[in-house]
Amino acid sequence: MVREATHEDIPVLVDMMQEFYEESAFELDRTDATLAFRTLLDQPSYGAIWLSHDEQIVTGYVVLTVAFKMEFAGLVGSIDDLYIRSQSRRKGFANELMQSLMIDCYDRSLEELNVEVATDNLAAQTLYANFGLQLRTDNRAHLSMLLKSEF
Repeated sequence: MVREATHEDIPVLVDMMQEFYEESAFELDRTDATLAFRTLLDQPSYGAIWLSHDEQIVTGYVVLTVAFKMEFAGLVGSIDDLYIRSQSRRKGFANELMQSLMIDCYDRSLEELNVEVATDNLAAQTLYANFGLQLRTDNRAHLSMLLKSEF
C-alpha cells in the first residue's frame, strides 16, 4: 500500500533517510532533513513524498521534486530519494512507489523525469529502466557545485 506523506510522517521519514544515507556512507544533518521534508510538504508545487506500507509498518519512501527548466519551457521532475528498508526489499514496494510517482508526474504535466543512480546499483537501474528512465546518450555531463553556506 502507498499513500502520500503528511507532517506526522516526518520523524519516520528522517529515520529512513538516515538509514539510506548510512548505506551510502553519507552523513545526514537530521535538522536539515526535517526542514526539507517540512518544506516539501508545505509547498506541494515543489513536489511530493509517498510512503509504502506493509500493514502498519512503513517499508520505504520516494521523493519527487519539481523545477522549471528553460529547455522545455516547463516543469521537470527529479526522483530525489527512493529508499526501501532492507527487510522489505524485493517485495514490490519500490514498484508501487514508482507507480504513484509516475501518476503524479503525468498529472503535473512534467516534461522530463530524472534520477541519479550509483553506477553499481543494478537493482535501482533496473527498476528505473522498467519505468522508461534511461542513461542519457546526448553527451551531456551534469556538473554541480554546493552553494549552501558552511557558516
